[in-house]
Amino acid sequence: MDLYLSVPMLSSSSAQSFPVSITAPLYDTVFTAGGLTIVTWTEPRSPTISQITLTKGPIDKAQPILLVATDINSEDEKFTWRIPADFPTGDNYAFELGTAPNVTYTGYFIIKSISDRSTFLNTSYGASVANSLASATFQLPIGTFKLIIACASIAVSTAFLLL
Repeated sequence: MDLYLSVPMLSSSSAQSFPVSITAPLYDTVFTAGGLTIVTWTEPRSPTISQITLTKGPIDKAQPILLVATDINSEDEKFTWRIPADFPTGDNYAFELGTAPNVTYTGYFIIKSISDRSTFLNTSYGASVANSLASATFQLPIGTFKLIIACASIAVSTAFLLL
């Protein structure tokens, strides 16, 4: 039985060759629909990776759901893919690089919807964080607070030098 891991698939076949060694995404990386995913690797074993397929499902039943790209230049050591904005959310996606039996899998990653990111402050935890930060801001000495306001249009690095 083949297992989907963040390392090359394990097999007893001595003829199997892994196209690359995956460095990202790692297990539990979170991506947002509409955003970019970047797959990175080292040790390319041929000039091209035959294909990159998006899979979904538990380790023993992962199914290919989308052919993302074909004939990728492996010497670039990275591939970028924009997730469609309306892509289904889930926590058990992985990329399969190569063609069986010569494949490598990324770690499972999560795809969240755009609204998941924007609703953070609407949660009780988000509101608590926001209230804590607001309270901390007003506990600053008035002189420091005025300086922060005056520096608001200056780059963050410059503002830190002034403080």
